[in-house]
Amino acid sequence: MHSSCFYTAAAIAFPWVLVAAGRSSALRWPVSAVVSVYMAAKLLVIWTLPLFPAEPRLSPILTRVDHMVPPDFPLLVIAPALAMDLVLQRWRGEGRPAWWSDWALAAFLGATFFVLFLVAQWSFSFFLHSDLSTNWFFATENAPYSASPGSYFVRRELFPWNAGPADLRAKLGAGLVISMASARVGLWLGSWMRGVRR
Repeated sequence: MHSSCFYTAAAIAFPWVLVAAGRSSALRWPVSAVVSVYMAAKLLVIWTLPLFPAEPRLSPILTRVDHMVPPDFPLLVIAPALAMDLVLQRWRGEGRPAWWSDWALAAFLGATFFVLFLVAQWSFSFFLHSDLSTNWFFATENAPYSASPGSYFVRRELFPWNAGPADLRAKLGAGLVISMASARVGLWLGSWMRGVRR
């Protein structure tokens, strides 16, 4: 969560889906609604799976496990989702500037997603790697049985992916551009979905 790779992957995966939902839906807060369903579904799985006892039967078994292992805590996509909904509401409203084309909207939505997600998740990762998050709610102490005890995951440390601050900044800049392009794909897809008639 402190690497350019993480945020670039998020820039590829999320904006086009969220923007497509926002463009095609008649709801007032469509992006937030989609993200809320994602978070609720994942939290339900996180809180339910550890209630069932289980033991690994497929090697390598490197970490002792006595219950079903839940997935990681959901990503904080709700922060950029709320802001993206506000941007889309402004776009739908009256008094839109003439220069405000879909390309400008895609750039703004992509930047909104990338910057807010970066700030929210980067900060939240400090908490997720602290002892305060080792409880049933956040479930960060649950490692898969195939994880080595010496791995960064089990030791709850951030993996040093980037070579240094300059490398991180350059690759985050590329991730920002990717996020904008992903948002533009979402606008195209959302416009097509909105035009579909039964």
